[in-house]
Amino acid sequence: MISGAAGTEGLKALSKLRQQPETTRERLVLRLLEGIPGPEIAEVSGQGQSEIRSDLERGFAVLIKDLFGHSLSLTGDAYLWSLTGKPHEKLVPLENQLTPCATTPPPSKA
Repeated sequence: MISGAAGTEGLKALSKLRQQPETTRERLVLRLLEGIPGPEIAEVSGQGQSEIRSDLERGFAVLIKDLFGHSLSLTGDAYLWSLTGKPHEKLVPLENQLTPCATTPPPSKA
């Protein structure tokens, strides 16, 4: 079970993620929690790379704005799209908050 500040922050990030439109949320989950690069998301979904890329860029920007109050543009960000290079400094806290939520199993109902 997730506990403490990391757990609270992760749950807040998940809550904000759930508020995204369904298609955007699915793409963000694939990218953030599954670690799938944008080109693969486009291939699996059958959507164009430009559509997936702009959706990820907008979705991340909204999450970062909602969670941290920072406005930023991720247009053309190589890490966001292809997991290459250095991540934007505002992406790191978001990924760190969500990772424990994705890797920790839900509590058992024993």
